[in-house]
Amino acid sequence: MATELTKSNRIEEIDVIKALAIICMVWGHIGLPGTNFVYRFHMAVFFICSGIVYKEKYSDSISAVWRFTKNKILSLYVPYAMCAVLFTLFNNFFLWIGFYNPEDCPYLSISQIVIDCIRALLFVRGTQLGGATWFLRTLFFVSELFVFLDFLFRKWCVKFRYLIQFGLSLVFLILFYFLRQLLTIKFLYTFIGSFVLGYSAFCMGKLIASFDVVKKLKSLKPLPHIFILSLTVLILFFFNASGRVDIDRGNFKDPLFFISMSVSGFLFLFYIAYCICLVRSLKNGMLIIGQNTLSIVLLHLLIFKCMNVFFVNLLGLDRNLTSAFPTLYAECGEPKFFVGGGYLCIGIFIPIALNLCKKKLIALWKGRHK
Repeated sequence: MATELTKSNRIEEIDVIKALAIICMVWGHIGLPGTNFVYRFHMAVFFICSGIVYKEKYSDSISAVWRFTKNKILSLYVPYAMCAVLFTLFNNFFLWIGFYNPEDCPYLSISQIVIDCIRALLFVRGTQLGGATWFLRTLFFVSELFVFLDFLFRKWCVKFRYLIQFGLSLVFLILFYFLRQLLTIKFLYTFIGSFVLGYSAFCMGKLIASFDVVKKLKSLKPLPHIFILSLTVLILFFFNASGRVDIDRGNFKDPLFFISMSVSGFLFLFYIAYCICLVRSLKNGMLIIGQNTLSIVLLHLLIFKCMNVFFVNLLGLDRNLTSAFPTLYAECGEPKFFVGGGYLCIGIFIPIALNLCKKKLIALWKGRHK
């Protein structure tokens, strides 16, 4: 059975996997039960999916590489920069309405706001509400390195160039692992560490695509499916006490742990996605989520602050909890299921609704100005 494509030439299973991964991300930021489990693989799966959808034509020529770079600037750099700049400009306003705690996010002078906005444009300024956008920064640099090396390697080693990049990523991973034991530099963990782990997962994804793993998995008979899924679940739960993977902080137990968690996590979500795709209505809903992950990454933490206000008033909690980050789920007492479910649903669906409204307005504006 061939891998099914949507009209926009997207792989449906991959979009559903991305939907599951973004749900895992929001789940983990809330701190719901099972957070440590999903934190072993959820962000690595995003990089794997990005590697899977990478196409050979992106490195056909210098002009193709430049088109790829322009696309990444528009789809990754611009959202990151806009988000960081806007949240920086509104820093003092968020403090005034109680979204921020002055100890975590102090008031900024006009000069400091200008400096921080410039730093944001240079990929070196983060904000509390834009905390998840590290992924956009990391994926931008990972994608650019991958396409540049792909362009170089295809000149003399077309057949094995993806294996070479994967081997190179393993070298980076092992070097970073040992370097981390010797140095305690924050920059090493947050920037270089996230880049090394992201690049490794991206290369895994391209290998999965080059060997047509998704198509081959779908063509298997039931018994191999049961074996692979059982092995995947066994690996994920066997390492239950071995910690988690925080790509944004460059935190992982060791290279073998990271690779096994990443691949097992991808296979685990693939089988869930495969089952979801058998139910059309459920599949269509998950496709909407999977095709709007960027808006969730950018806005869900801001939505959480709004939910803090709602739950503080609804449950009669201390108003200082409005600034709780990422949520006040851990502080709310009972009914935790209601509170956690509210954060999860609203944190996913409001950003999607806003993004769909934005697209509709843009389409209407373009229609009137033709």
